[in-house]
Amino acid sequence: MSIRNLLRLFLSPQKDDLFNSPLARRYLSKRILTLPFGDRPKKSPYANERFADELPQDLAWIRRRNFILLGDNWLERENRRPVAFMWHFNDWKRDFIPGFLPEYRTAALKRRTPIWAIWIACRRFKNDGVVFITWSYNESLKLKVLRKLLGVDLYRVEDGFVRSAALGARHTAPESWVLDKRAMYFDGRAPSDLETLLNTYDFEAAPHLKEQSRLAISLIRELGTTKYNLRTADTAANILGPKAKKRVLVIGQVESDASIAKGNARGWTNDLLLQLAMEENPSAEIIYRPHPDVAAGLRAKGRNTLPVNVILLDKVEISLREVFDLIDHAYTITSLSGFEALLHGVKVTVVGAPFYAGWGLTDDRQEHPRRQRQLTLQQLFAGAYILYPRYRGAPEGDNWVGLVAAILAVTGDAEIELKKAYQDSVSENDLEAVYRSRYWPALLTDGNRELLNSTAFQQTLQKAGAYHLVGSAPRSARSFLAYYLAGKFRKNDNLFVFLKSVRALLPIEDFGQLLSDLWQMDPRRELIEHWIWYSEKSGSHAFSGDHLNRLTRSEFKNANAYPEVSEADLAVAVHKLNNRKLEDAEKELKRIALAGAFAEDILWSYAEICRLRFDFPSAKCLLEALHSLNIWWRRGAVLSEILTASVMEGSNKDALLTLSAMSRFSSDRLQTVLAAERDLNAAYGPIPFIDGFLAAGKETGSGSQNLMKARGLILSERHAEAEKLLRKSFNQRMDRQKFILLLSQALSFQGKLREAKKLLSATLTNLATPQLMSEAMRVAIMAGDYEWASSLIDRADALDIDLSEVNRRKVDLGLGRIKESYLSFRRSKRTDLIRKYLGERYLQSFDAIREKAPDHITVIAAYGPGDEIRFASLYRAIVAALEGIEVQFTCDPRLESMLKRSLPDIKFIATERLRSLSRQSNLSKFDRLPGSDIHVFFDNDGWDAVNASPAVALDTDLLGDVMEGYESFAGTPYLRPHPIRVEAAKKRLSRFSKPLVGISWRSSLTTHSRNEHYLDVDMLMPVFEIEGIQFVNLQYDDCRNELAYVESRLPGRLVDLEGVDQYNDFESVAAYMEHMDLIISPVTTVTELAGALGRPTWLLSNSSELHWRVRPDNGRDVWHNSIEHIEGEVLGDKNSLIENLRHSLQDWADGRMKAKNPSLSDPISS
Repeated sequence: MSIRNLLRLFLSPQKDDLFNSPLARRYLSKRILTLPFGDRPKKSPYANERFADELPQDLAWIRRRNFILLGDNWLERENRRPVAFMWHFNDWKRDFIPGFLPEYRTAALKRRTPIWAIWIACRRFKNDGVVFITWSYNESLKLKVLRKLLGVDLYRVEDGFVRSAALGARHTAPESWVLDKRAMYFDGRAPSDLETLLNTYDFEAAPHLKEQSRLAISLIRELGTTKYNLRTADTAANILGPKAKKRVLVIGQVESDASIAKGNARGWTNDLLLQLAMEENPSAEIIYRPHPDVAAGLRAKGRNTLPVNVILLDKVEISLREVFDLIDHAYTITSLSGFEALLHGVKVTVVGAPFYAGWGLTDDRQEHPRRQRQLTLQQLFAGAYILYPRYRGAPEGDNWVGLVAAILAVTGDAEIELKKAYQDSVSENDLEAVYRSRYWPALLTDGNRELLNSTAFQQTLQKAGAYHLVGSAPRSARSFLAYYLAGKFRKNDNLFVFLKSVRALLPIEDFGQLLSDLWQMDPRRELIEHWIWYSEKSGSHAFSGDHLNRLTRSEFKNANAYPEVSEADLAVAVHKLNNRKLEDAEKELKRIALAGAFAEDILWSYAEICRLRFDFPSAKCLLEALHSLNIWWRRGAVLSEILTASVMEGSNKDALLTLSAMSRFSSDRLQTVLAAERDLNAAYGPIPFIDGFLAAGKETGSGSQNLMKARGLILSERHAEAEKLLRKSFNQRMDRQKFILLLSQALSFQGKLREAKKLLSATLTNLATPQLMSEAMRVAIMAGDYEWASSLIDRADALDIDLSEVNRRKVDLGLGRIKESYLSFRRSKRTDLIRKYLGERYLQSFDAIREKAPDHITVIAAYGPGDEIRFASLYRAIVAALEGIEVQFTCDPRLESMLKRSLPDIKFIATERLRSLSRQSNLSKFDRLPGSDIHVFFDNDGWDAVNASPAVALDTDLLGDVMEGYESFAGTPYLRPHPIRVEAAKKRLSRFSKPLVGISWRSSLTTHSRNEHYLDVDMLMPVFEIEGIQFVNLQYDDCRNELAYVESRLPGRLVDLEGVDQYNDFESVAAYMEHMDLIISPVTTVTELAGALGRPTWLLSNSSELHWRVRPDNGRDVWHNSIEHIEGEVLGDKNSLIENLRHSLQDWADGRMKAKNPSLSDPISS
């Protein structure tokens, strides 16, 4: 350090010096930690700061030199919230204030704000309400004087109990705060809001809290969540060694900390606490863990030595959860870690008065007279972690979701930051711990190249062997990792050490292949030893004496001359993979791996091979290695695939860790998370992982928090709130594309389609991105503006932007080009996929089929059961057009019996299909498929049938050949229900005298893009209120909560067909439909089944993309004459749709009543 910097350090120390200078930590820590907070320069605004030009006119008097206005609440012109003046908040904390205090307009006071300015401001805001909020117990003389003179309430804020990954002293953003209007939770001298809550809250009246606490505690225990969530590759078990006797943990604290000073510690110090633990446990192993700030050098140390029989656990990054698993008893003065130990089932002795003492759960060494009840652990947790704190990610104050979001956020941050740190550099001290951990691939990064070539690494490899690198991996991953590592080690002297260790870990044939490939690439003399070992172990006798002599006399290549591998070689391997030539791709990738090139690409591609082979454990292993090697590569795509593979493998904890990392790294993979949530809920219970995932999204820049919040509002269909939030929070620092996308969605889903079009049209003039062009197409189709949609397609083609064949098909249908639209199915991604597996046997048109002239052909039902029902109306036309060729169709097993009964002249092959792979799927029905990605078409039996067929087509390929226009659709009923089941259904429904109206409100397959068509029961309540109708539930997914909701408000109005599995038993559903007077549904399987049966049906339409289905001659549905379309006055506005449905159904019910009682319409009779 230069003399100049040394003088600056001692004359003007700064808080950053604590992290950058050992001298500062040793000699100046107390002085630095007492430095007053600073103010950010005017040129560096806070993320949520508001300025004079944004404020209502009557607030123009406020000056930034005195007050920093934080949050959007300052923009309110009516119903203004109270003003909270924020005292003693360090500069870096001010960005977070508005998110934690939404009920206030928050104004941070500057360090030099004069007392008269605060006085005047308080007087001017008097009618709105004024409070002072300070950080913990920081109270300046200025604050005390003003509080006394003005009589303003003083509240206090502190970090919550699930705070962050790193220490707060490192200025990391908090996930939770607590606001207390009485005293801080750690102040044992006076009752805090938390203590009052725990004393008085009626937990018995809130059983949901008990369940939420149970679920949250299990999640915390699984992930090891604590207040601070530091991570390291090292483990507590490695440091402490095997447990031979009782273990006692003594939890150290910063003795000058307010929690001790105000926690009724009564003279207790770390030394005295340690002495107590030793005296009470003379034969136990005593472990002392200093406070993390002390161990990190951010606070004064206290004593420098410990008794010789005490183990010092001063590696702050060691997970406390691991420590709790290894101890029997913990001692603390007032530390929160004591409560965290309780959550893990550890006995806790407490000598002070922390918030969790005195409720009957701890071994208390003093009385707590104010705490007058016994609490369960779940009740104490509910009060402290759910009711009391404020969470950054809590939507509209929903602390249950906020807690889940905080747990995911701190876990994800910890995981990502550790990987980033190791990828940048691993110290020699950490080498062995990282080597033995799942983070070992980080040792192979450019940042660790010097370490990889060091003697220390070679010694570690010799000592620890290859087991930690490949030994625990599944076979396919183990084999490929051996190739990958051999390629990395070929450039130094570690190759032969590695081979000697790894050969015992691989199947002998895999090692032989590795050796053979190595020899072909680089036949070095040192490999002969391994050839001999392989020959002896395999019994192949590959090396006779003569052969060995020839090898030893041969000339070997220069050990430093490595074969060149170019991007062309990688492209060849990827091409073979993309065309599902998996064995060829595997050979190419292993060759590239031995060359030590393209590490990320080959790991990704080989993981894809494993996934296609249903080897999800190997795929997961390779993807995790890839992410530990380079967390930035393909960003969220790698994590998304790890999540899927973890779920499929049944590795629930790994799935949780990955979900956590995704929430902070890439929150765009909602469909993957949706699929994973079902399996995670099966493992951990009904935890709101999706809501928590969205709420945990990391703020990446100014205004991004509001964009994220708006996205959540749109996903929860609170579109008006999203629009309001977006409009009031817009600023030039926001991501403009995301802002426009979200505002367009918020507008269009309210039916404000003209406004959405105007917004997008103006933006596309200068910012024609693929995302905005796709959004414009969605809005154009929703509005029925196909002229605009056509112009968007032309512009996209000129800019080489892919708008997808789905959007183009919708435009063709909207313009009445029915044949062209259905011919476009031949360009869909599904056709590319099926062609990879079937090659020339895959035919897409009548002409191609006739030219090949097979004796029979299998037609694959390519989409879901609703589409299959609809397309089945044209199956006879397909068979007739292929006269002389035997045609068989695959079908959903749920439709098999009905299709065979209704179309007896056509052959059907039942084959199960999966929309997505899930742990709950019966994979044994699919494990013979040549690739896991064709599960959307058939199961093993279906593949066998298709594979035996000389020709194959998709049903959607052939529709374009039998369609010309509206005249191609008969519209007549073609499915026949089972007569015995029809009779049974009649008997069951005979008890109802009112007209029966079957109703469904959504598909079982819901996505954000499809939700514009679907409703929820709360929206439908005005419809259910119509008198004179008996509604029958035809919703076929898990809707028990929704049925209970309707029943609680309108008893008996909506009945369920108990005992009928509506998702799987289509025969029974069809039988009941035969007795419905009317069926109401969006476009789902319910609608298509009802129409195919010829039942009177109302199809609820909320978009113009269904307009083509309305016949121009009679206004009925093109596929089913019995279907009538119902839509609102404003397309896209669900409220408008519901209102029109309510009026139409009321008229229908009145008409039925008058038909039944003619006197009601006869004025003379009445």
